[in-house]
Amino acid sequence: MNITSFIIILTFLSPLSAQTEETEKFTSAKEAFEKIQEMILKEHVGNVSEEELYLAATRGMLKALNRNGQNWNALMSPAQLKHMASSLKTEESHGIGVAVKFYPRKGAARIQQILEGSPAEKSGLQVGDQIVRVEGKTYRDPLKMHNKIKGPEGEKVTVTILRNKNVFEKTLVREKVGWSPVISKVSDVTHDNSSTKKVGFLRIRSFTPDSPEVLKEHLTQLNSAQGIVLDLRNNMGGIFDKAVASTDYFLPEGQTIAIIKGKSEKQHTFVSKHPAMVRVPLVVLINRKTSAGAELMAATLKESLGVRLVGEKTYGKWNSQVIRKLPNNYAVRYTVHEIYTPQNHNYNFVGLNPDVRVSQYFRRRPLLKSFASLLNTNVSPFISVKSFQPNQGLSISQEISSSEESENDSDTDPTHQTSKSLQESDDPQLQVALKILKKMI
Repeated sequence: MNITSFIIILTFLSPLSAQTEETEKFTSAKEAFEKIQEMILKEHVGNVSEEELYLAATRGMLKALNRNGQNWNALMSPAQLKHMASSLKTEESHGIGVAVKFYPRKGAARIQQILEGSPAEKSGLQVGDQIVRVEGKTYRDPLKMHNKIKGPEGEKVTVTILRNKNVFEKTLVREKVGWSPVISKVSDVTHDNSSTKKVGFLRIRSFTPDSPEVLKEHLTQLNSAQGIVLDLRNNMGGIFDKAVASTDYFLPEGQTIAIIKGKSEKQHTFVSKHPAMVRVPLVVLINRKTSAGAELMAATLKESLGVRLVGEKTYGKWNSQVIRKLPNNYAVRYTVHEIYTPQNHNYNFVGLNPDVRVSQYFRRRPLLKSFASLLNTNVSPFISVKSFQPNQGLSISQEISSSEESENDSDTDPTHQTSKSLQESDDPQLQVALKILKKMI
């Protein structure tokens, strides 16, 4: 290598080049791309194939569309598609009955929810425990860990647990476990004047293909309630049109639910098609993990019905993606619409503020119990739903909306805990929501 070429290489690596890189136009892009590909295949010392270059370029193209570290635009492998399809199924599966949050860098999965009566609860596993190995092996791929924990009913699986600073093994026998996207219960609540009112507690966990119909059934069961607390905390969205259909049940016929704006379809307005099923006072719980379709539901109920929001500022995802299957069985996911409220507000990357702000997170972990346990029903599926809508099998064409979480999220949210019972004082946000609702009924 001569001196000139060596100096040029040093210049390419200098800070000045990094500073000007984003401002200078990449002209003759197609010609330059093909030339780069040709040079790499001919001269690069590494063993790289043309297929690998196309794969890297496709992933890079989609990654360049993302902002703030999100992964809304991405290439999806056939295995990822298959896993996402199974994630949306609400029928029973065979496992240990936990919902986890996976940390790829650590190769660990932190337990966030435990299904009552499940193998996990029977074995003494606790919310906050970290699964660090399955059958003695560490996994950095959540799909592989998920599939290893699941298995035939009646067979054993051994997991290695990290609890505080203690590491130990638990052997569990897999059982049938199931969950519902919606849970509810009617309870007697005592007023300050000692009178008793019936209050409905309704939680929507995510917007899956059957969420609207399941929600309709639960709303019918809440007919005796004189007021309802709607819990949208930790609902990270789901299928966009299912979020719209679910919101429809709360609004009078003919009300605007949402407005979407895109490139191919400039604007489309979704309007409620049915009479409202809820005609009693309503208070909505939200937190920083309330995202996408759940944020839309909260905002629409606030703007259209004057419903008060209690909790924390929401996540701030106000767009929807489409998933298109490719000829090679991969799929591409990319943003196609921005979502607006009936009053034409979009809170993307901003989040929706509550009317009454109540913190639910603490630096020290209190002994908290779950709202889900109060309802005495199942918890979320093993892996949080990454939402999409299959059209036919895995040939996907409908819009989706979902969100991702960072690895440093706290696990001190009482909605993530599990127990046999719950008092109001265990859940500050629920306590405030009930106080507000008591004054309305």
